[in-house]
Amino acid sequence: MDAKVGGMTPLLLAASQGHTQCLQQLLDAGADCNRSSRKGRTASELAVRRNDAAQLRLLMWGEEEEESDCDTASTGSSSSMNEWGGRKRQFASPLECNAAGRTLLHQAAAQGSLAAMAQLLTARPTSAHDPLDGALLLARDGAGLTPLQAAAKAGQREAARLLLVKERELRQRMERAAERQAQAAQRRQQEEERQRQLELEEANSLLQRLPTSRRRFNYKSWAELQVKRSSAACVDALSHA
Repeated sequence: MDAKVGGMTPLLLAASQGHTQCLQQLLDAGADCNRSSRKGRTASELAVRRNDAAQLRLLMWGEEEEESDCDTASTGSSSSMNEWGGRKRQFASPLECNAAGRTLLHQAAAQGSLAAMAQLLTARPTSAHDPLDGALLLARDGAGLTPLQAAAKAGQREAARLLLVKERELRQRMERAAERQAQAAQRRQQEEERQRQLELEEANSLLQRLPTSRRRFNYKSWAELQVKRSSAACVDALSHA
């Protein structure tokens, strides 16, 4: 299944020719989606080159339609394994890079592949707020460029406009998250202060319930008493001498 003919596996051929149904069948059969062609291109990169969002969705999320019962891939590795119809199913990672350190979003932005870009930046089916788009938008390639900078350098205005909108949304989310964290920290501080005040009030209440003689301690009176006791003890000792 993963044998190469002319430097291409059946999965790579299906991706390069846009045969989505064939791609689906090969993936269901357990084809390795991370194998690369003789030129070093994976099936995901070929889908990006063709601006094929449907194939990208199949490769990354294992879905052709919006609704599916399958689990999605982990963002922590280049691929992950899942049970798929009794077989092991591999998923491509949107964060995969080519030899030049360019992610799929870098490549799509430089080519102006808007459908592929939209698919890459879409939240996964099981996540309403996917942090993955932040990692993609802020990633830098081997030349130190972000996808937005790569689009601008390639003269892809529509791609750059889309990335500007996404970066603005990302910044707004980050600002809201920072504001929520600051509010939570302020609430914790207020709760701690309220707890300290309650403890102080409780201590004062206990102190008020004590007798006056135990509440106040007069050191001077105590010292005079000790001197009197010592003098009395000395007189008593001399009288018995």
